[in-house]
Amino acid sequence: MVKKDFYWGASTSAFQVEGGFGEGGKGVATTDVRHVPEGIADSKIASDHYHHLSEDIELMADLGIDLYRFSFNWTRVMGDGDQPNQEGIDFYNRLIDGCLEKGITPFPTLYHFERDKRNTFQIYRDKEKTNSEDRRKHVSYGKNWSAFFRDWTIRFCKGIDGFY
Repeated sequence: MVKKDFYWGASTSAFQVEGGFGEGGKGVATTDVRHVPEGIADSKIASDHYHHLSEDIELMADLGIDLYRFSFNWTRVMGDGDQPNQEGIDFYNRLIDGCLEKGITPFPTLYHFERDKRNTFQIYRDKEKTNSEDRRKHVSYGKNWSAFFRDWTIRFCKGIDGFY
């Protein structure tokens, strides 16, 4: 018997599943330029979630998953610039809307070992602090959020996000 407060879920990170390198206004992330040993998939194609979003959500629903923890790729949200990238925001809105339509609780994580070298998350946060009305136009669904994935690893493992 499963308790009502138990979620049967799946968890991914943007750089491990999305792919879509250079598409939809996505800028270059630290995970896109790191050395990847031969025989290991890189983040440029990954599982190609970017192109198979609807199919992936359908598969999760077929499996009976009721929670999906995913991370934002900040170079998709902000591109290479100082302004939010609407195509990237639309991708995450489609992801969240698709999950909700299938009864899957979206659980976004703000940081999972991927960012650009200019720290677009900080730029986004600072810009959006000054305009709360504009902020509502962006990804703002759900009550479940996670700021960091594995904060201990972030602090103590050098090179995890492509910096050494």
